[in-house]
Amino acid sequence: MPHFIWSLLVAIIIAVLAIASQQYLSTVVSNFVSLLGYWTISFTLILLIEDKWFRRQEGYNLLKWDQPSKLPLGIAAVLALLTGYLAGGVTGMAQTLYIGPIAAKIGGFGGEVGSYLSAVFTAIVYPIARTIEKRKFGR
Repeated sequence: MPHFIWSLLVAIIIAVLAIASQQYLSTVVSNFVSLLGYWTISFTLILLIEDKWFRRQEGYNLLKWDQPSKLPLGIAAVLALLTGYLAGGVTGMAQTLYIGPIAAKIGGFGGEVGSYLSAVFTAIVYPIARTIEKRKFGR
């Protein structure tokens, strides 16, 4: 199927959703941005740990950026991102439409601890998973 058809279909779907939810747009955007925060925290920690811990001695080989066989597989990053988001962010979130089980135990309306839990889970999982990935695959 040509790319312009996919683009057109997506544009139509987005337009229909925007028109249907125009009265609730502020709430939808606010909730979506909050959910992005959990992902952003995990992603940023993964980048920092990779840069400061795993790349501090060997650095970056700029000649290998376009050779997939020389790049990390990303298994550790995906595992840490999912763990941080699902085990930390979702269980600790206190949003309008959902309060996670850990957040529900804090206060009457739930305490927003998803960001902190997301950071903790990511910071624990990524170094361990990346070390295993480097030993097993050598990259």
